[in-house]
Amino acid sequence: AEEARAFWASEKTAIIVPMEPQPSEDYVVVQTTVDHFYTLPKGYERSGHPIKAIQKVPPFQPGERVAIKEPWDVLGTAYIGREYKPLAYARKGEDDFEYEDFEWQTAETMPLEAIRQWLVPEKVEARRVKDVTEEEAIRLGFEPPYARDEYICWWLGLSPQDPHDSKPWIWYAGGVVTRPKPEARPNDTSQYDRITMLV
Repeated sequence: AEEARAFWASEKTAIIVPMEPQPSEDYVVVQTTVDHFYTLPKGYERSGHPIKAIQKVPPFQPGERVAIKEPWDVLGTAYIGREYKPLAYARKGEDDFEYEDFEWQTAETMPLEAIRQWLVPEKVEARRVKDVTEEEAIRLGFEPPYARDEYICWWLGLSPQDPHDSKPWIWYAGGVVTRPKPEARPNDTSQYDRITMLV
């Protein structure tokens, strides 16, 4: 809920997602075009032998519309066509419903018609956790002047991997903006390129 609210308020303009599976210790991730990434052995530039490159596919691409699912509940029903149907939805990230007595459903079960907005990343990069800067940590929603320290603590709570090692790798999506969902097509999955969850 807090993460969703931060996006809608433009307090957060970047997303990071752990890379799965992680490259092995002797490999690096190289970006060849705006949307093509490959794992290559360290020192590949100096190798005079053929190299096997393994393509890595990020969870989203620049310019894609990423539908965001949130914890939700039904806000009123009506008897329509021999069955009760929702009239509206409450989302846990909305201030008006933060302290109401709702039985919040999980983000995974959120119906498409309840989605309120989508996110559009401007760029997607393969990064090491340790290479994220203070400014980028602020874009991820952490508070200055210790945004990067908070980000590292957040990572330690997410993964057992030491963020100061050469591993682990993440996908960093920056320049994220929000766009309202077209109300005329509430159940049309074609309006989204990806659907993801905020919990």
